[in-house]
Amino acid sequence: MKESNGTLLQGKQALGEFKRVAKPGGYVVLSGYARLPDVRALHAAAAEAGLDHVKTVNIAAPNAEGSMRCLQHMLGGAGADRFVAAYLCASNLIGQGLIDDEAFLLEEAGRLAAQAVQGGTELLDKIDRLGRRGAGGDPAKLAAVDAAIAAARAAFAEAGKTCAARPALPLSDLDEYGTVLDVTFFGVVKCMRRVSVDAHEKPAWVVVLHVPEAGGAGAGRAALTASRPAAPRPWYTLPLRWAGAAMTLGIFFLLRLGRDTRRLRERCGWYPFDAAAARGAPASLEGMDIPAAGLTEETFARDYVARGRAAVVRGGVSDWPALHEWTLKSLSDAYGGIEVKVQRSHFDTAGRMPLSDYLMRVAASASRPGEGLSLRYAYPRDKVSEVLRAFGLFGAVRRWYGRETFTHALYTNSAHETGRNAWHPPAFLPRRYAYPWTLFCQEDPRDRFFYDFGVYISPAGGLTRLHVDSQTDNVLLLASGVKRFTLVPPALTQLFRNTSAFPDGAAPSFEEELARLPPAAAARLAPHVIRFTARAGDAVYVPRGWMHEVRTEEPSVMVTYNFIPSLGELARACADSLWYGYGGARTVHPKLLLL
Repeated sequence: MKESNGTLLQGKQALGEFKRVAKPGGYVVLSGYARLPDVRALHAAAAEAGLDHVKTVNIAAPNAEGSMRCLQHMLGGAGADRFVAAYLCASNLIGQGLIDDEAFLLEEAGRLAAQAVQGGTELLDKIDRLGRRGAGGDPAKLAAVDAAIAAARAAFAEAGKTCAARPALPLSDLDEYGTVLDVTFFGVVKCMRRVSVDAHEKPAWVVVLHVPEAGGAGAGRAALTASRPAAPRPWYTLPLRWAGAAMTLGIFFLLRLGRDTRRLRERCGWYPFDAAAARGAPASLEGMDIPAAGLTEETFARDYVARGRAAVVRGGVSDWPALHEWTLKSLSDAYGGIEVKVQRSHFDTAGRMPLSDYLMRVAASASRPGEGLSLRYAYPRDKVSEVLRAFGLFGAVRRWYGRETFTHALYTNSAHETGRNAWHPPAFLPRRYAYPWTLFCQEDPRDRFFYDFGVYISPAGGLTRLHVDSQTDNVLLLASGVKRFTLVPPALTQLFRNTSAFPDGAAPSFEEELARLPPAAAARLAPHVIRFTARAGDAVYVPRGWMHEVRTEEPSVMVTYNFIPSLGELARACADSLWYGYGGARTVHPKLLLL
């Protein structure tokens, strides 16, 4: 296969080709569709061959809208439009037999495509020449070539006008890849043309590897990373951030007063019961199960956040490096010596152990699932630590407690591939929050430690019992594994009560309770229960007040955090916390059993 600045290989065949194609200082770009374990096998083979992994991009897109989003992510708005125009023109002529498919791909199409993305017309000139050669002087075929080229040139010109102000999506790969772009161009398209199966079952991937020069392994990644220094913050953002931290702490302690309300309700047995709560329309997944393609912050805020609607966004975090970087082995290698606290399904502590030992248990659960222990809050949660975290003083937390914690170590680690650079907030989530307070200075969960932030690790069979988060919205972002969600809308709150009166581990799961309910009670409650399965790359949004239970079906690594999106919601959250309580685990109301 003819090479320009790199080599394009397809699928698993690349495993035996690594060493043969390796050129010092160059790139190897692989594209194909495969399951995630196969992609990890490619990474292992690359490491054995001495290649430096730069990045892996999941480009699974079973529809045109998803394909376009992938292109915008890689190339920017105008670049994606020019890409599509050139590809449609070439496909048109290939379909008419005027251009040989393989010849076109091999004749420096990648280099010309990169120029097209940046506004050059050399690619269209090349397509024009190849088309005319294939027409062989036939007037009808020449007219077809002229029409296709004219349409493509018009699209190129229009892209420069309409997309000039439309930048790439967050983490655009254009600047990062540079010369790698020319070999990914048609490799990406060939993947997209072949991907017609379910994205969760057989996604398409582009894997970019760098062939080390004298700098040795890691030089390629280091060079690319060094080319994107973090933008310095203006001097005035520091007092604004500290003011935001002070506001956050004030809100935190105000919400925590709801714990006293909850204890008072438990002691007095005061749990209002409303038998009519479940008489509304049955719940449905319709409109809740949505693709990430084309989903904007404005649309999501209007249709879901403002309306308090839960959602599962398919492919919401499918571009995370964490999908392939956060393996159990890589996490164990990087953080295995840190002691962690593991919990049972009722949020009670089961003990402490080195992270490496716990991850071995998680790996074993894949073949022997059971109700295992989950790694949730891998950091101190007392008032001192909350204050220090609010101001970003993670080093002070470490010195105060005399030990490192897994969540803090991963959250602050920007040097290692398993650290904070492996994930980022989805583009469709809000950018400003009332809690944590980021209204003075815009900050996202990678800039400010959000409430209940954590990298949760669960074995197959792990269970988080039905509960309500602390009067906040919650997002659960899956980097690996499969989880089964059960959601109950807030309208049914008065059919449930807190479960802290149960001995540790004695409270049944919601699904077990539902199966034991009398037929009349089950018939009233069951239609309002929403169930769905989320997989690696999906994002789940659970608004304030929604009860949810989560069972892990395959070993899973997940990022989660909580927030309150607006001042209006903040006022309602504080009022509800003071009146109804702070949230916590839930079980069905005893009176429901008498229906």
